Amino acid sequence: MGDSLEKTTQTCRVSWSDISLLPAVSCRCNRRGGSGTRVRNLRGAALRERVRTLLSSVRIPSPEVRMREYPHQMSGGMRQRIAGAIALSAGPKVIIADEPTTSLDVTIQAQYLDLLKNLQRDTGVGLIFVTHDLEEAMSLSDRVVVMSAGYASRLIGEFAIDLPRPRDVAEIRLTPRFVELHRLIWQALRDEVQKAYAHALD
Repeated sequence: MGDSLEKTTQTCRVSWSDISLLPAVSCRCNRRGGSGTRVRNLRGAALRERVRTLLSSVRIPSPEVRMREYPHQMSGGMRQRIAGAIALSAGPKVIIADEPTTSLDVTIQAQYLDLLKNLQRDTGVGLIFVTHDLEEAMSLSDRVVVMSAGYASRLIGEFAIDLPRPRDVAEIRLTPRFVELHRLIWQALRDEVQKAYAHALD
């Protein structure tokens, strides 16, 4: 059981929506504590270089300086990118991004989505993107899966997103195919949204 759990956590990592960084330790220590054995086993100069490389991969400016800073010294967008880098640091095959743009303003959301698309392209990591934003899902995904509302969730729809890449959602959402896919997915999603609203009012 222990071996299988270790293999699972190395294969699949989660990037949370609440930017779960430890507030009392530096960026470098957050990275080490949340990482897999690839980082935990490093020391000294090797650890610093690995952290610098990871920070650079998620477009953190001046990584040598930032790795010594604490979460409260960083913007929300920067903390979210660090959370993503922590997920990348173990070299996983899949990252589950659980609503990673929820706490970001609209401009930073767009930048972070571009970052995720570039990381996926450059590293080949699989990305499961959990979101309530349909346009976000369509701009990132090859496939959109709609789940039912509530705790006993089930799959109620699956849609191939056959839009050309690279995608700029601000431009592609005006195309006929985007509009058609949006309409089809929303038809499957609408009833579940209404159920969720009704439950919230109970």
